[in-house]
Amino acid sequence: MNEKIKLIIDKIEKIPTLPPVINQIIAVLNNPKSSADDVNRAILTDIALSAKVLKLVNSSYFGLSKKVSSITQAIVILGFNTIQSLALTASIMSLFSHNENPKMKRADFWDHSFAVALVSKLIAKHLKVPLKDLETYFISGLFHDIGKVVLDQYLHEEFDAVLELASLEGQSIYEAEKHILGISHSDIGKYITEKWKLPDIIIESIRYHHTPQLSTTAQQIATVVYLSNFLCKAKRIGNSGDYNISNFQEQIVTKYNITPDFIKTLLMTIIDKEIEAAKSMFKIIKN
Repeated sequence: MNEKIKLIIDKIEKIPTLPPVINQIIAVLNNPKSSADDVNRAILTDIALSAKVLKLVNSSYFGLSKKVSSITQAIVILGFNTIQSLALTASIMSLFSHNENPKMKRADFWDHSFAVALVSKLIAKHLKVPLKDLETYFISGLFHDIGKVVLDQYLHEEFDAVLELASLEGQSIYEAEKHILGISHSDIGKYITEKWKLPDIIIESIRYHHTPQLSTTAQQIATVVYLSNFLCKAKRIGNSGDYNISNFQEQIVTKYNITPDFIKTLLMTIIDKEIEAAKSMFKIIKN
């Protein structure tokens, strides 16, 4: 292992784990015997999360005619999977600072990540993925680039050099990272999500979101995130550090009944409508 990679892994070891209260909430949510009341009691131990749950269920995204004031009722309406996504997202985003990198502003980065999450879920629905698994696609899309945030915050100078090289040479960040660091944000995403004990399928999809054909256990979900990332870059939604889409390989995605016509429809109409509808939801999640 070269010294740069060892330094990066040592830095990752110092990144905080998820708060115990979040792990407790997720454990309750994943217990098939848990009721809405059980989840309610777990969520009430986190005041900030409780407030987000109520704001989310009452947001324009869900368009309810009557205001919901009960956490238990909100849980029933939103469902356990959405609550889990909210808890996990709020917790992970809080672990990182909001320092501005002019080459990859944090707000723009999360806008891109959220768009990839939404599009991943849209494509999963098109592929008739079971309802219970849709949030896995959302979370995989949301955190596909989490390794970039780790690099930006914990190895800022090295990541700045990566962004500079990508810009000067017209490369993707993924290529520039390999050249300068010998490791990519996908690899770092794997290490950090393992540390957080996220599900294996999410870890695998993050690791291979640039090379889904190499995945052995999460090829479909990695492919969906790969396509979603391409589409959101093509539409320049947010900014994850570069807009390079030159290496897109259509044959990777067409094997999953994702036709060029469907991709065109996503680009021309569906993505814009979904992003617009979900603005209120994401504002709640990231604040």
